[in-house]
Amino acid sequence: MTNDKFALMEQIQKQRFLPITDRTDSLYEQYYTLIDAHNPDELSFLLFHRGEYYFRIGNFELALNHLTRCLSAPKQDSFRYLDALSYNIIGLIYSLLELHHISLSYLLRYKSICSELQIARETAICNANLSLIYSELDSYDIAVELLDKAICCAPDSRESDYNLRLIFHACRGSLYCKMGDKSSALAAYRTTRAMQQETHADFYEPAVSNFYIRIAYLLKDHALLQENLQNLLMCDARASTFLEVSHFYFNICRFFLEHRMQAESKAILDLIEASAARLPICCLTYRQLISRATYARLFSSEDEYLDVCDAIMALHPRYALEQHRAKLYSLDYMEHLHRTKSDSKMYLEKSRLDPLTGLLNKYTIQFLVEENLTKLTPERRSAMLLLDLDHFKQINDTLGHLIGDSVIQQTASVIRNFFKDSALCGRIGGDEFLVYFNDVPDRSLLILQAEILRQEISSDASRQNIDTKTQVSIGIALSSEQCRTYKSLFEAADKALYLAKTDGRNRVAVLD
Repeated sequence: MTNDKFALMEQIQKQRFLPITDRTDSLYEQYYTLIDAHNPDELSFLLFHRGEYYFRIGNFELALNHLTRCLSAPKQDSFRYLDALSYNIIGLIYSLLELHHISLSYLLRYKSICSELQIARETAICNANLSLIYSELDSYDIAVELLDKAICCAPDSRESDYNLRLIFHACRGSLYCKMGDKSSALAAYRTTRAMQQETHADFYEPAVSNFYIRIAYLLKDHALLQENLQNLLMCDARASTFLEVSHFYFNICRFFLEHRMQAESKAILDLIEASAARLPICCLTYRQLISRATYARLFSSEDEYLDVCDAIMALHPRYALEQHRAKLYSLDYMEHLHRTKSDSKMYLEKSRLDPLTGLLNKYTIQFLVEENLTKLTPERRSAMLLLDLDHFKQINDTLGHLIGDSVIQQTASVIRNFFKDSALCGRIGGDEFLVYFNDVPDRSLLILQAEILRQEISSDASRQNIDTKTQVSIGIALSSEQCRTYKSLFEAADKALYLAKTDGRNRVAVLD
């Protein structure tokens, strides 16, 4: 890895915890120019950080697209932490969309990988995120138990950029207030105050102020409540994005509404409305309108209440569509997991190379082809070749599997040497191979190459003192406006291969 690339990776990782600027996206573009586009580790690193970036600016569809692609990438163990981080962000997205059952499934996968890789900091964050979901579901006992675990797992403040324990103690104190456990809430308050003196407060303000407002109400300390309300209102102006802390604003808004605190409710609602308007998602606006309807019912006229209800009804189709699209991403990924039986089998099978031939295995080549296709422009055409050895079963049956393996290895060697770095080459089954070109300027030249390759596979086998003639059928598919995904291109190449087989074998067939 070059020094420039390593330095840029470090810069991208630091950017996760800094305010988003116009330059943020350019970091990813710069990184892409430095990486090997055929290296799944480097691609998955880019996919995760870009996915998290899209999450932070509120583009959930692009975030889910990039994060699920990151999860599909075959990774070395040193990059598996990206899967854990991806599961976390996806879980947060579904939580914000109030699809809590889906959110829980992703966060539990996050927790499983963190435990397996022994990443204490991420395990702590996972427990805290799970706690927030159970808190939203009013399961306070479970939420407190999860925060206890988070506090135990959290690294010492001297070992981390952020004192996560301060946030966790503040969240736990808020839960004690909700549960009416005044003595535990006061103990949490003393702990949080002591910890806050040791660190800068900006990053922690939403969680801490949320707690202090609740404890001030318990103590009937109006001045403390107003001070922390102002801190919370000012904090948004300093935050990198409202989305990351929106839970605390909605949480305290609900508290003010429950206690009929009109001025405080309005101040928070106005802030949420202004902040949600800056984001391209409607789930926050929808939740804000639900809270605004409660406010109007309690403090405003019937006409104003009905107007807010009309706004909710008008926005609901868009909100439902946002949820529906997110559910589709989840279904697609769950189907992928079902095909690979389990996470453990998936990681076992996704080692990069086919062990017999050294070519890319079917998982890796599919991932790389899919990534290439995302960057395919309308004026460029890609192509896929599927190769299948003719009568290979007879070789195994008459000469044995050792000779059969030798034929497979020789065929793979011919394919590798023939294309070198001009195409992606992989073994996708017993005697099946896949070759992918991401730019095909000349259709006739591609067909000629396939025909020469077919002849070389046959002549190479005859030189190896194998008492059988090795032949291969090749199916070619070229991309089109309707055929620009891995699945559609593979199906077209498979149909072409079928034509080659039914037309007498040992030939090349093309399907446009």
